[in-house]
Amino acid sequence: MDLFVVALLHFNLQYVAGGMEGTFEDWPCDERSVEDQIIVESFEPILDLMLEHSDWAIDLELQGYMVEVMADRHPDVLAKLHTLAHGGQVELVSWHYSAQLWTAYPWQDQQRSIELTQAVFAQHDLPLSGVVFSQEGQFSQGQLERMPEYGYDIACLPHNLGELFWGADPDESLFDYQDVWVIPTRSVTGLDGSYQVRWSFFDDGELLATDDQNPYMGPYFVHDPEAVAAWEAEVQALADGGAQIVSISAYVDAVKDRGSLPLPPVLDGTWQPADTGNLELWMGGPGLWSATEDDNVVLTGNVRARQAVAATALAVAGDAQAEALVDQAWRHALLGQVSDATGWNPFHTEVEYAQEHAQAAVAKAEEALALACDAEGASGVVVNLEDETVTWGGQIDRGQDTSAGSLEIIPELCGRNGTATWGSLVEVSGAHRLVIDFPAGDGAPCLAFPWDGLVYATIPALMDDVIVSVDATLYGTEGMGLPLSSGLVRLEEGLWLVKDTRSMHLAAVFEHSAGRIVFEDRTAHDGDDVRWELLVVEGDEAVALDVARRTNLLPTVQLSCPPAGLPEELPSCGCAGRRGAPSAALGLLALLGLAARRRRSEG
Repeated sequence: MDLFVVALLHFNLQYVAGGMEGTFEDWPCDERSVEDQIIVESFEPILDLMLEHSDWAIDLELQGYMVEVMADRHPDVLAKLHTLAHGGQVELVSWHYSAQLWTAYPWQDQQRSIELTQAVFAQHDLPLSGVVFSQEGQFSQGQLERMPEYGYDIACLPHNLGELFWGADPDESLFDYQDVWVIPTRSVTGLDGSYQVRWSFFDDGELLATDDQNPYMGPYFVHDPEAVAAWEAEVQALADGGAQIVSISAYVDAVKDRGSLPLPPVLDGTWQPADTGNLELWMGGPGLWSATEDDNVVLTGNVRARQAVAATALAVAGDAQAEALVDQAWRHALLGQVSDATGWNPFHTEVEYAQEHAQAAVAKAEEALALACDAEGASGVVVNLEDETVTWGGQIDRGQDTSAGSLEIIPELCGRNGTATWGSLVEVSGAHRLVIDFPAGDGAPCLAFPWDGLVYATIPALMDDVIVSVDATLYGTEGMGLPLSSGLVRLEEGLWLVKDTRSMHLAAVFEHSAGRIVFEDRTAHDGDDVRWELLVVEGDEAVALDVARRTNLLPTVQLSCPPAGLPEELPSCGCAGRRGAPSAALGLLALLGLAARRRRSEG
């Protein structure tokens, strides 16, 4: 029987986005220093190990941004990576420029991210593989649909997510989905019994060379040669026993003709769903420092920023100077979408990092638009992202006043006291706008809608033209949190909900026992007024899809010349002072909690 040994080390240069300056006495924890520490203490030692074993191959996952930093500040490390990659010992895995929570945003953002990543790898002559694994182990049917267009053909399915979907760890070694191979990340025997695959490592790459320490640990996050030697000995023992130490692509290529199964239906998910309520932790769930966390503010700020950038890109098309500014704006927008700003346990600097990059994205978009405004002599512009029309001096037609009328649905305010108001300006027949105001006060803003419990019917992440229904009676996990990047979810036959992600972008948590879908922001602050806007839609799938596309995926955006309004709507920085940021006074005990808080594969 053949034994294939594979490993995937997931590196995230934004592990501590924004750094933790001032946390440890006499130890630099600013953003740049933490990035350098990740590269020198945890990444380079793995490269050095591989240079000593010319007959081994492993997979390293990293974002395009990390390649840029190495090129700028660590060219010697990049040179080692170049040698190993071209020698076939290191397979490079990269699906995003920034460690984004890509399941929460429209396809256009991930498309930009992929294209930017591939450009960065090409610029530095680094071969990019067809393997996809990404931040937080995010996985989606939309991902599988989009991969082939950009040359990706192997998707790593976190085995814990398979367990969530199917009630047990997937026993199969290889699934197929159209033109994509899907491999569960656990050690299994092949369908025909002719081989086994064993994962020698599948986790945060930062942990292997540092004896399981992570970048939050400051002076304790350093290269530990004994930890590397221990893993080296384990792998060498397997090799001495006849195992092939290969890349993921080499493994799949060797076994893909030995049998596979069609991939069962999947939902948007992450690699430790039982610990995180699937996506809930990043979209309303609190972490260790919930006093400075602010999930909905960060997520909606990113949505408004990305809409401004996307609209500006169309408005300035053809102006090389303005387009260059838009490219910078997209970089900031993608950095601002970093997952660690809303989970697992965001330090206050990580929250501020996202907000600052969202604001920088809008600022760059404003610079670009100002150039076009001067040329057009207009006071504003309306951009329809769906049909890509640009109307200078236009105004958005918001439609007619509506009310709930005979709509038989009663939303439940399940947390902080608030008021629900029906009827505002909407533009689609059958859609009713619902505004929820939660004045400052105790408790988490919470809203629940009745759900028939029959199907999870949504637009999967990265898709924008189809609603997919998955039998909820098969996937009956209590408290499943889905991101709803489109905002859309089915409540019952002919009745849909669309959250307006510019004002509320929290996970939809499905409660089977109570027959309801809950949106709750447990990171909201008692002193803040909160307003959420949603649409309740009566009609078939086509109507619901139209509302979701117009509202969130490809909306019509109005910008002023210069666009003075958008930056004011974005969350302000300086939240550390307003909310009492944690400091070194928290002591080492609080930081030690982070050693266990990251995602553990146990695979």
